[in-house]
Amino acid sequence: MNKGRSFAYATAAALALGSATSADAVVINIIDAGGTITPGSVYDVNFKAAKWFFESIFKDDITVDLKVNVVNGSTSGALGLALTSPISTKQTDWRAAIIADAKTSLDSVAIANLANFSSSTVGISPAVQKALGIYKGPDFITALIGADSYTSYNVGYQYDYDTRDGIQGVALDFLNVVLQELGHGLGFSSGVRDGNTLDSRPSNADMFRYKDGEWDITWGGKPYFSIDGGANPLFGNSYFTPGDDGRQPSHWRDAERIRGSSTMCGQELEPQIGGMDPTANYCQIGVWTANDLAVFDAIGWDVAVDVLQNPGWSMSTAQIMRNYLASVPEPSTWAMMIFGFGAVGAAMRRRPRVSVRFV
Repeated sequence: MNKGRSFAYATAAALALGSATSADAVVINIIDAGGTITPGSVYDVNFKAAKWFFESIFKDDITVDLKVNVVNGSTSGALGLALTSPISTKQTDWRAAIIADAKTSLDSVAIANLANFSSSTVGISPAVQKALGIYKGPDFITALIGADSYTSYNVGYQYDYDTRDGIQGVALDFLNVVLQELGHGLGFSSGVRDGNTLDSRPSNADMFRYKDGEWDITWGGKPYFSIDGGANPLFGNSYFTPGDDGRQPSHWRDAERIRGSSTMCGQELEPQIGGMDPTANYCQIGVWTANDLAVFDAIGWDVAVDVLQNPGWSMSTAQIMRNYLASVPEPSTWAMMIFGFGAVGAAMRRRPRVSVRFV
């Protein structure tokens, strides 16, 4: 844990993304649902860092409202959960919108190889509908949420809230949990459930979900993300969670690792595919990769990085925090951050390799 360390020397990490203040950038509003996120606190800084990251990545000229809540729950539950409502959309409207919205080299490949599926409707999250220009207002659940998504974070575990110098002690990476849950709200999600058939309604990333060369949203197997009609997993490693492995399908396949505990660091046995890995591990820093960005690009977001030209792109939560802090020059803000991390940081920590559930 980085207690009482000054943020005044923060510098931008390599491969900083473009400023989110330009006209061609999304505006993300983080709404405190529980009224517990004190300005300048460790929670506030991490949510703002996540906001900076997504605003830097997405170039869509839209506004997205993401409601968040911090709860001090038990250490036996999920680290976080996300609730959003994929709005029923005519398949024909979705196809027309995603073709019209194509801007990147990845889009060109993806729309040339769109799958055929029998469902007359598809489920599209409100934020993605906005990105595609087909949002007509909230459905019943979105209206109840009062935002485009709702995410909750269990801070009963041991966390490191500032990973710029690595994970200090035995703790989990809080910023990566925030990024992942917000990522679900922004459309990295699946409607795959046990009992699905090929006639079931696909949602968001499901439109690019394949098995054995065929579009497939059924339970189990070895599903993967593909933009070439299922011929190949993108970059050779873009495998989704199948569901029957105990992980929720709205994630990448779980990377092999030795599980840690609240008293022992875990060990990574292979690189995680991306930040949307389904579980967290003690002493593991989250890393976002071109795989993550590719899914957002394919489902309708205008992404600032050409991932087909930069398949090795990655950014750790340490880099994200450095870049965010470097973008905040106000002295009063620095003082609040220093106080927040020093006074509050040590008190709130978290635990291991627990599923980050998506609802």
